[in-house]
Amino acid sequence: MSTPVATLLPLSSLPGFQGAIDFLCWLDKTHQQGWQMLPISGPIEQPYRNQGIGVASFFYDHQVPQKYRTWLLTYHDFLTANQDWLLDFALYQALSEHYQTICWWQWPEEIASYNHHAVNLKRQELAKRIEVYLQEQYFLTNQLLQLKKAAAASGQLLLGDLPFYLGRESSLVWAHQELFMLPKTGELILQSGVPSSKDEPFAAQYWGHPLYNWAGSKPDEIVAIFNTRLKFLANFFDLVRLDHANGFFRYGMMSLQNPHWSKKVPGPGESAILAILMQAQKLNLGIYFEDLASESMRLEQFMKKYAVAGIEVLTLSVNLDQQAANSKTGHIKLKFPQKTANKVLCTSTHDTLPLFPWVKSLNPKVKTNLAKVNHLPPNLSDEKLATALREHVLQQKAKLIIVPWQDWHGESWRLNTPGEESLANWNYPVAIEKYL
Repeated sequence: MSTPVATLLPLSSLPGFQGAIDFLCWLDKTHQQGWQMLPISGPIEQPYRNQGIGVASFFYDHQVPQKYRTWLLTYHDFLTANQDWLLDFALYQALSEHYQTICWWQWPEEIASYNHHAVNLKRQELAKRIEVYLQEQYFLTNQLLQLKKAAAASGQLLLGDLPFYLGRESSLVWAHQELFMLPKTGELILQSGVPSSKDEPFAAQYWGHPLYNWAGSKPDEIVAIFNTRLKFLANFFDLVRLDHANGFFRYGMMSLQNPHWSKKVPGPGESAILAILMQAQKLNLGIYFEDLASESMRLEQFMKKYAVAGIEVLTLSVNLDQQAANSKTGHIKLKFPQKTANKVLCTSTHDTLPLFPWVKSLNPKVKTNLAKVNHLPPNLSDEKLATALREHVLQQKAKLIIVPWQDWHGESWRLNTPGEESLANWNYPVAIEKYL
């Protein structure tokens, strides 16, 4: 049995609901079996610094074709199934509108601190606007359920993404501030990220999320938030990628005020990540871990013990610093592919250069060595070498193979440069109708 192949493309890259349906047709036309999305909770410009739950409003489409307009669940069932997060979510949207800012720490103190009495009074005052946002989520949820139904009918798997962190502007953070390392002012004194290290494929990064207060008295409640989010994603996806799985064992604690103080600290460990894995199994939801640059033997042992798939990425197989040091010989220790039976293989990711510009960036000696170890002809052009490497990946036996849209089409547009605030990040429109 051949390895299933999926394409990575953000839902926001497509022109509305019909664009998503057209993309499913393209997947079917190209004999693929799945679609890997980025997080669906938006915003478009920061998909990994988001609400963490709910469907982003960018997917709201008034032009849904008639055949997809039937309701797949009742409004009552929708409210009941999502009561553990939905009411605070809708209230947060209404309050953001009322105070003209999504930054809860800038709201009046009694609301910012989630004083229950004050918050309940606001629920009554803003009831009509709250209902508008509840109805919006109902509509968006139904659209995604229709998309899942269409994908299943065409034999396609939908693959989701569960970010490790939540954006500071999340209703889950606002309503559960005691579970995060935040002062009462909401100031981001400490934040997520990665200190610079020879073991990391990227330079030091500041990601801008509040850190979980794992050392506090309620780690189980933090896990409960993960499981609530996982339960929501299970409505739409067959398989999810757990982002930054390393964070359960070691994570970065970054300080903008004193960058030299930034460090890695122990995470909550096996009990937390096992509870999330068990929740996925309970939901009959497949899960794989983003375990890149893992320096934790405990994570590797956990994944082996529970047969959880990790990922390998072709464009991270050559350390570019090592390449520079060995530019005369091109003798690079290639890390891809290794044992692949329980791996998700990727030609590139949303956080790396796409395959074709990555090949172009390599020095000639490395290109020759790369072709040699993969049993490819020598002296190939950059385009032909990139194409041959992609085809080489597609021939591997693995749990799943994911090829980003750019790597199918030889494009250079990078989805994201980690740690950089740029308008170019995540802004990647695709005119899918041209490919049908």
